[in-house]
Amino acid sequence: MLLIGVNKQCLGEITVARKSAIQNLKQVVRLCYQMLELAQKGDKCRQDDGCGIVFGSLRDNAYKIRRLAEKELKAHGAVYQHLKPLNVENGYLENTNNKTKER
Repeated sequence: MLLIGVNKQCLGEITVARKSAIQNLKQVVRLCYQMLELAQKGDKCRQDDGCGIVFGSLRDNAYKIRRLAEKELKAHGAVYQHLKPLNVENGYLENTNNKTKER
């Protein structure tokens, strides 16, 4: 990257801002996985079609937001491991950290 007329102090501030932006984007991805978990749990316990619409919307938007955040992380050149605290498979949630399952 070519920066003309930028002093070292400004470069330091840019680096700090970049790190902060990357941390915030990673937090967005984590929140999206929490949104997916809530949508899964809510869908299992829903009482009517209205609840299904709410939890379906939550799920859809979590996927969209996560995709946008991951695209931005990639655009910023972030060293990014796919942050998957939860694995949604076969109708249950599997926590990849301690391998517990919820039914």
